[in-house]
Amino acid sequence: MPFRTKLVGFAVYFDLPELITGLRIGQMDDIYVHPDHRNQGIGRKMIESLEVEGKKRGWLHLRWLVPGKNTPAVALYEKIAEPDHRKSYLIPIDRISGD
Repeated sequence: MPFRTKLVGFAVYFDLPELITGLRIGQMDDIYVHPDHRNQGIGRKMIESLEVEGKKRGWLHLRWLVPGKNTPAVALYEKIAEPDHRKSYLIPIDRISGD
């Protein structure tokens, strides 16, 4: 019987320079677990895997931004990480209106 794998989630991350120290950091831009597979520790395991990768790469830290309305995700992140002191701002750019 052939071995089959099923994609149940993913994390998108980057290895970036940290401008103040000159060291490297991990920046996780997105993490997703399919709804049928949530609450099974998969998101936590993906973050733990990024921690291991960060240690191999010599990262200063792993950081990510979280939409405040994502209550289940925020509950997990508050258990495993420290809140950052930064705030996030954005200016919408209307790319449709006028070239």
